[in-house]
Amino acid sequence: MGLVLIVIMILMLVVYILSRLFGATCCKCCNKAYKPRKFTKRDVKINRIAMFMFVIVIACGSFLVFAEGPVLIDNTSALTAALVEQTTALVTDAKTIQTTMNTASADASMSSVSVSSATSGLVTAAQAVEKEAQNMQDLIDKSLEPAGLYITIIAGAIFGLSITMWALGFFGLFRLMIFFTIFISLMLILSWIIFGLMAIVATLVDDVCWAFEQYLIDPTNSDLSDFIPCMAAADAVEASNAAREQVVTAANYINEIIDTYASTNEYVKYVCLPYAKISMATLCTGTTPFYAQDYTKFVCDAYTKNLLTKLTADADGVVYAYPEADCTAGYPTAMYTMGLSTFSTDAASIKCDFSSTSDPIHGLGMCYANRQIPSDIWTTYKASASAATGVKDIQTTLDNMLTCGFVDDALRAMGGPCDNMAAASYNLWVGFMLISMGYFMLWVGALVLISRLQYYNDYCRDSDVYSNKYYG
Repeated sequence: MGLVLIVIMILMLVVYILSRLFGATCCKCCNKAYKPRKFTKRDVKINRIAMFMFVIVIACGSFLVFAEGPVLIDNTSALTAALVEQTTALVTDAKTIQTTMNTASADASMSSVSVSSATSGLVTAAQAVEKEAQNMQDLIDKSLEPAGLYITIIAGAIFGLSITMWALGFFGLFRLMIFFTIFISLMLILSWIIFGLMAIVATLVDDVCWAFEQYLIDPTNSDLSDFIPCMAAADAVEASNAAREQVVTAANYINEIIDTYASTNEYVKYVCLPYAKISMATLCTGTTPFYAQDYTKFVCDAYTKNLLTKLTADADGVVYAYPEADCTAGYPTAMYTMGLSTFSTDAASIKCDFSSTSDPIHGLGMCYANRQIPSDIWTTYKASASAATGVKDIQTTLDNMLTCGFVDDALRAMGGPCDNMAAASYNLWVGFMLISMGYFMLWVGALVLISRLQYYNDYCRDSDVYSNKYYG
């Protein structure tokens, strides 16, 4: 406390000396160097009016701070909330994928494919992204919680101090003005510092918003891609490959039963394999017809960077990938054009009216004679096709995770709040520019007025007690 008092006393001494120097000094001789020139009541009046105009400038800046501060706070919170909302949706999608794939793995056609590790890894990775986003939101919200009150106090203090200084000058209380000049000086310094900081903040926010836009235009060439909390490539590829393998396994399983019962049926068609099973090394040579796919680009980019070393190889020691196949022409041959989702209609002609438990001569025997699948077996495989279709339907969501598509959704959601933040930051910068300029001019005007008020009786030509002591 004693140190504070000493500092205040030193500052008062400095202000006292400066108030002498700022009085439009006359330098004809040494004993007049710190005395103000002669002035009139009109000069003092103009001095006070000028100070009042600077107070109005400060008031405008204070209003901008008061009005735009909450806007900046609200949109900062909205920006982080948008990110958290998207990561929460990511976790929801991951859990939906986990449920769908685990349910499908219970079907006999897909039971050979192990998906528990892939799906649990997918959910864990998504939850890790959500946790990071949530922690960031909690930290920002905690920091912003008292900010609204601080902004109100700062805006009020800025305006209150300036109007107080003018009022003291208006009533001629120059001694109190000397004391308050200390706080005016401190506020002047602080306002210029904040003005500089707001210039940095406004530029930073504007650059971040621009980076968001550039990422949405071309993610691969955006510097922002290095800071995006995207899922680990290995987790995303492992889950996507497991789902694609499930679908291919189910299709092969159904084709085996078709081949067993109806291979010689003139209407027979086989289920198209929606995905081609190909070694990752071969796929990433760039010579296959699948290389233009987004899936392939992502997988091969991760593969060449050695990010997929945790993937488990098949029994033959090869790690496989599953790019999309063209089912319109049939894959692997033109005989494979039947769709999993349309199995019930496409395979209706090879469904037998009798079950596998019916009379072996007049029942089941008719199925063999007509080269058709017994009805109960056909129904079982129809359910397998339906389960595989469910897994295939979630592939779009999986691919979105694979290519970090949720980041695009997040940045689009954050675009509006970010633009609002940029506008509010610029307005705050303008506000503090008005405050800092206004305080500087108010500070100068106050020093001049203090000097004149100190020597009012001696140097005011039209005062009632004018003295010609120095300028006789």
